[in-house]
Order: sequence, then structure tokens, then C-alpha cells
Amino acid sequence: MKQINKSIVSIGLMALMLVFSAQISAKDITYPCQKLIEKGEYDKAKESLSKLRDKDNNNCEVHYGFSKFYMSKDSRYSLSEANKSMKKAEECFQKADEKTLKKLQKIGYSADLFKEEFSKIRQMALQDIQTQKTVASCEVFLNIFPDDEEVPQVKNQQYKFAFADAQKLNTLKAYEDFLFNYPQAPQYAQAQSTVYEMAYAETRKLNTAKAFADFVDKYPEAPQYAQAQSTLYELAYAEALEINTEANYRQYIEYYPESPKIDEVRQLAEKAKIAEAKAALRAKGYVDMELPSGTIWKNRNEEEKYYTYEEAISKFKNELPTKEQFQELIDKCTWTWTGKGYEVVGPNGESIYLPADGLRYCGGNIWGGMGTYGWYWTVTPFDHQKAYILGFSSSFMDVGENNRCAGRSVRLVINKSESK
Repeated sequence: MKQINKSIVSIGLMALMLVFSAQISAKDITYPCQKLIEKGEYDKAKESLSKLRDKDNNNCEVHYGFSKFYMSKDSRYSLSEANKSMKKAEECFQKADEKTLKKLQKIGYSADLFKEEFSKIRQMALQDIQTQKTVASCEVFLNIFPDDEEVPQVKNQQYKFAFADAQKLNTLKAYEDFLFNYPQAPQYAQAQSTVYEMAYAETRKLNTAKAFADFVDKYPEAPQYAQAQSTLYELAYAEALEINTEANYRQYIEYYPESPKIDEVRQLAEKAKIAEAKAALRAKGYVDMELPSGTIWKNRNEEEKYYTYEEAISKFKNELPTKEQFQELIDKCTWTWTGKGYEVVGPNGESIYLPADGLRYCGGNIWGGMGTYGWYWTVTPFDHQKAYILGFSSSFMDVGENNRCAGRSVRLVINKSESK
């Protein structure tokens, strides 16, 4: 970066020596304050100036005195405040009535004086940049003199100092702040490259799908983008497998349609859908054996052991199986006698158990056939005295008609469409 003109710096040093020059006569009302400043009694000087300002905020001499106060090199030093006060002093000078103007001119005030003072502030600001080498010192000059011929050089100095600060901190946030604040800086590309490297290193350290998703979303132009995207697909796939739900697989399909594993994930989503549907049925007490009719059977009998046909129809209505559904159960499933009933295995390997609970005879409390015979109602009537039932023992299974008055077991069904 070009160094700011050395002649300007030299003039600036001279200006520092002339901050309290004798251009203003001792008749100035702030002259005692200026003497306090020269002695280093800054608090007293500020208190005295503040009292004068409280009496008359449009007094040129007071604002000029405040400007000198802020130009003094102590903890109260502020060229921004000095410039603000000098502008106010100049404004008061320009608006002064004829009598006040003559008085001010007599003690040394003039348009040329203010021109010289602003020049001093400018030279001091340039000198501060050379000695302090900070972003803040550049900011002061740029705020006070936005149209100055030195602005391009001062901006370059500011970029240099800001980038050095970021390098010193050496954090991702520091470099990102630099990029945000100085998009025109010549160091922008270098800072951007460093951001990519540091962000990717942090992402790899976290090694989660979320971390890589955040990286590819935030840094689409990074040279590490392709590798980050590939890793994201793998990690997200592993997480989906671990969770193993249809919803999570569908989310993967939505978020990562370009993933090389997308077809596999679609298949997993369908498998999970079926598994979850079966689990939901089991929770309700039903088993899907994938029968051709779509019939889904409950996996246990109803709590009351025996029902007459009328009782079963009245309580369960269309939840009772038809004779055709029981026949399908016989024809399409494998029946294995267990000693007191049948294990019935469907085409997909899922099974239900039908216990041989016998029956209650018509007209009384006499039971028979328990552990040997099973009798189950269908919803299908035969005539006004009989209805179809499933009957079985260890040696037979059949669907036929029998008396409605006997108490028999009840096993419920639903259709697959009703289970959704």
C-alpha cells in the first residue's frame, strides 16, 4: 500500500506543536481554559468550558475552546469531537451579528483561522494513522473527511490493518467479519479462502449431517463443496438408517434428491411404511398376513368367551368375518395343531392363534369341547335358526352351518383399507 505523503505527515507534526498557538488573543473568554489545558488540568478546563457553554451555546469562542480541548493529547483526545466543535464554532462565527463579529475579529477569529484549524485536524488525523496503525484511526479520518484526496490511500491502510487484526485473532468469526465489513479489500480473496478452510475443518471435526448441511448451505462457492456434499449424503443416510422410519427416509428424499443413494432410500421408505403399518396394527391387536382379500385378523378372541349369534351380531356387527373370509383362512394359510388350538401362518409368515375353546350349549350353562374343538361365528346367516361357523379339531377344519342359540367364540377382522 502506498504510504501517505511524508510532507503531509511532517506538516502534521508541526500542527501538533501549534495546537495552542497564540492566534487567539488573551481577551478570548476561553483563554483561561486554554491555559489550564496547557498545564494538564483537563478536568478543570472541561468544567470551565461546560459552564460557559451552558450560559451561551451559540458562543463561537466556547466551541472553539472545546475543539482545542479535544485536540489535546490526553485521555480525552478525540479528533471527531474536535472537528464537531470546530464546525459549531465556525457556524456561530458565520451567523454572528455585526457587533459580535467585530469583537471576534479583533481577538483573532477569521475565516482563514477556521480553514487553518480544519487543516490541523486533518493533518493530525493522518499522523494518527501513521503512529497508531489501527482501523479506528482510519475510520476517524474517513468519517471527518469523506471526500478528501487521501481517502483511497487511507482505505487501503484500513484494509491492511483490519486484515492484520483478523490474522492476529485467527478465528472464523474474525475473517467472516472482515469479509462483511470490507468487501472491496484487496485481501478479500485471501480472507475468503481462509474462511472456507477453517469452516470446513470445524465441520469435519463435528462430523454430523447437520454440520455438513450447514457448510454446503452457507458456502456453495467453496472448493470443498463437492466433498462436503458427498459426506453429507453418507452421514444423512447413516442417520436415516439408524432412525429407520418412513418419515425420516421421506425427509432424506426431499432434502437430497441428487444423492446416489436416493433409489435405495426410496425402497427403504416403502419397507418402513409397511413395517410401521404392521406395528400400528399389532398395537391395536391385529395382524396383517397379506391375504389376497386384504382381510386383517385380530390376534386374540374377544374377552367374553361365548356369544350367541344374535349377541355377536348386536355387539360386533360388520367386524365379524364372513364365511368366505374364514374359507380363505383355511385355503391360503398353513394350520398347525398345537395341542389346544391352531397356529395359523399367512403367506407372509405372520400368524394368529385360534384356541380350541369349545362352546356353550343352547339353553343353559353347559360347556363342552374345550381344548378339543373350536367353534367361531361368521357374520353370514344360513336361515332364521342357523348361521355359518368355522369349526375345527385336530383332525378337521371346515366352514358350515349350526344353531344360532349356542355360545361360540368370536374373532374379529378389518379390511386393509379400513386399517389406514
